Amino acid sequence: MICGRNRQITRVLTVAQIFKSYLHSSSNVASIGRYEKLQKRKDALASYPPEFRAKLKEWPKLLQAEIDEGVSHIKVRPSSSKKHLDGDTDYLLTMSQSSGALHSVQDFFLQNKVVDTPGVDLLGYAFRAKNIPSIHNDRMIAELPSVLNESQRRAVSAALNKRRPFVTIQGPPGTGKTRVVAEIVRQLYRRNLRTLVCAPSNVAVDKVMSEVIKLFGKDQEMKSDMIADAETMEDAITAHENYPKLCDIYDNMNNCTDDGNRARLRTDANRLKWKIIKESYKKRLVIFCTLTSSAIQRLSQVNWQPDLVIIDEAAQASEPVAWAAVVQAKRCILAGDHAQLPSTILSLEARKKNLDVSLMERLAKEFSNTNINQLLTVQYRMNEKIMQWSSREFYESRLVADESVAKITLSDISVVPPSSLLNTPLLMINTDMAKENECQKYREQPSQMSYKNLGEAELLIRYVKILKSIGIAGKDIAVISPYFAQVAAMRDMMGNTDVSVNTVDSFQGQEREVVVFSMVRHNPEKIIGFLQNERRLNVAITRAKRQFVLIGSARMMKKDRHLRSLLSTIQSCGKIFGTAMMETFEKGRIG
Repeated sequence: MICGRNRQITRVLTVAQIFKSYLHSSSNVASIGRYEKLQKRKDALASYPPEFRAKLKEWPKLLQAEIDEGVSHIKVRPSSSKKHLDGDTDYLLTMSQSSGALHSVQDFFLQNKVVDTPGVDLLGYAFRAKNIPSIHNDRMIAELPSVLNESQRRAVSAALNKRRPFVTIQGPPGTGKTRVVAEIVRQLYRRNLRTLVCAPSNVAVDKVMSEVIKLFGKDQEMKSDMIADAETMEDAITAHENYPKLCDIYDNMNNCTDDGNRARLRTDANRLKWKIIKESYKKRLVIFCTLTSSAIQRLSQVNWQPDLVIIDEAAQASEPVAWAAVVQAKRCILAGDHAQLPSTILSLEARKKNLDVSLMERLAKEFSNTNINQLLTVQYRMNEKIMQWSSREFYESRLVADESVAKITLSDISVVPPSSLLNTPLLMINTDMAKENECQKYREQPSQMSYKNLGEAELLIRYVKILKSIGIAGKDIAVISPYFAQVAAMRDMMGNTDVSVNTVDSFQGQEREVVVFSMVRHNPEKIIGFLQNERRLNVAITRAKRQFVLIGSARMMKKDRHLRSLLSTIQSCGKIFGTAMMETFEKGRIG
């Protein structure tokens, strides 16, 4: 028995050592991910003292600077190749939002604290010290709601299979991923199992928690068994039957003049406080929090061990940030979509070390032969023609449109006739087809480290006015672009409007009846920049329900494989017209 235990400890330490190498690889994860950007100092500096001395590697050709302990602003010395940096200017070093989590996970693994966690074996599976079971036939759960489609039922059944250490649930846009996560939580609750539900942001946590509460309906007993981050935990503590007694002890302590009695009262207060906290946690079956919440580290202190960890929007979480939550249980469910945009990593050094790759994406790709990934295949958002390109490029052509949305068009919600060009779900306004004397108008312009295209912006605004003239409400329209300079220009030109104007990245997770996309890039060198990111294109297109309109140059699109494929899809499934057609629409000829 002792020998077996020693072998187990040796194996665990080996896995921990692998992870140490991962953390240390060339650069320390904390030093890579803790600092996101350098900007000119404007107002009072936030006090974010670094805990180590590090050279800024993010800008090796831009500047050389040393960060001393306790310093949050620095002087920079421009290198000879970058004269535009002002050497006499103070610059603010901005902390990454995940800095605390990165520091915690670094401490967690480098000091071998992971050995004592319930989910230590998950490290072994993830880093191939143990073999992930290959399971292709999960027992289908009989009591699942009939509203779930087959792929959703398969995903829930896989998540409840105790033989699976990891399950990744890939939910393409509109496939009901959050609904599936909520159903998993409900099924675990019915089995009296504890669940830790995490997500990268408060917005994502609130969304999945709202879905769970909605699923539970009006059952107040179920709701009372949930905790949402530390704020709600405070409410649970104040509602405890012994809380008044704790308040009395604090009052007595404040009024006490004898040091000995005061120390005794402080000890009594701390003992009672921890008893209240532990009892408040003990009766909870579901705890919600962000991946960066200190509540995760508190779980072991209050003896609350989850049976399962679920991370929603897991594809938007950097892998090291996710691990602190993952190892809290013996099993983990990762739900998200790694075909959409990952977490924003501004540090070039961090991206070189793959900090923009989520644990979900890595597992889904590395262990695809084990059937670890459950793909949700029925989408309930968009017309089937809008969906087609994404299905083929990202989801193995397995994505299908539910019959409730497959044929939806603008004619259902406006005065546009079904046969009208304006009723086409997939459209492109090709600026290459402009009149010869207007071609220069549709060229890009550099603007503050970004790009704008005022010709495209003007076309876009004209098209929005046409949409409104046929009865489409502004709140049902979104105009998006990969470039913040273009977004700023469009907002300025549109003025006060109920139309959503955003970058593609900011619009991830949202949807509108009509989405108009400004491509921006149009130059003789055919450099496409951000447009090379196929995930960004996937997000842009799949925001639309009834119509997606692309404004840009077809010649530029032919220089990239994914853009070329999208152009081909629009040619075969949609319509392409030139700028002159806008005048026809503006004259009211929409038939």
